Amino acid sequence: MTIALAVSASDGLIMATDTEESADGFWKVEQGKMRLGHNADVATRYERAYAVAAAGSAGLCDALMEKIVDVLAAAPPVQPSAASITAVKREIETVATEFHNRHILPLAVSGHPANVRAIVAAQFNGRSQIWTTELGTIADSGVFAAIGIGDAHARVVLDQLWRSNVKDVYDAIFLGAYAVHQAKEFVAGCGKFTNIAFMRRGDFTRVPQEITNGLDVLFARLSREAEPPLLKYAFHTADSITAGTRVLQQIRAEFAKARKRLRSLE
Repeated sequence: MTIALAVSASDGLIMATDTEESADGFWKVEQGKMRLGHNADVATRYERAYAVAAAGSAGLCDALMEKIVDVLAAAPPVQPSAASITAVKREIETVATEFHNRHILPLAVSGHPANVRAIVAAQFNGRSQIWTTELGTIADSGVFAAIGIGDAHARVVLDQLWRSNVKDVYDAIFLGAYAVHQAKEFVAGCGKFTNIAFMRRGDFTRVPQEITNGLDVLFARLSREAEPPLLKYAFHTADSITAGTRVLQQIRAEFAKARKRLRSLE
């Protein structure tokens, strides 16, 4: 995996990653790219949903993700408070520190340096958290975060567009997919496809591959068909903006259809 990101919205969270393969309408080898889980306790009215991804050496990524998922799955079903959420975060930090000391540092000492970063998106009764780990530490990442070799491109997109474009989880899906698309376009080594999952109300939903593939097609159309006539008009090399407006209207209609399909998944 070369890019993984999480984006928060008023009503949920999303996680998106790149991947090399897809099949059967969903992700192929999906567990190796993103780990998802949820827990609901009727007695305490406790709901938790989470997604974990990692970037770095494949074997190290899988091992670290597994340990972080174990922490999230074992967290007690109590009504979330700042203290209880911080306790979960500290447990993940302990896991990341021990993992770094046991698996990463020895490689550096032996002359074979390696690193692995993890990103965690979790909801505790609707309270959203995004955390990232690096070199055995953990940090709160605010409303979005990205890791991997494509993270710089993704963060530029998220920083420019999150505040004005994300009102609900479906907006976050579109923005996350666009950020991954930009990384795939401009960073060598990123995977061809995109995986997305979103979390709302203590559960997670996987976005079918055909939808994310369709979003990639729309983003490509924006770049290929809408941007050139708009730029020509802005640069005074064209007297009309009609062509660009027509394409934008078509793409807008396709995004509306995609949003309707996303709503039907829940």
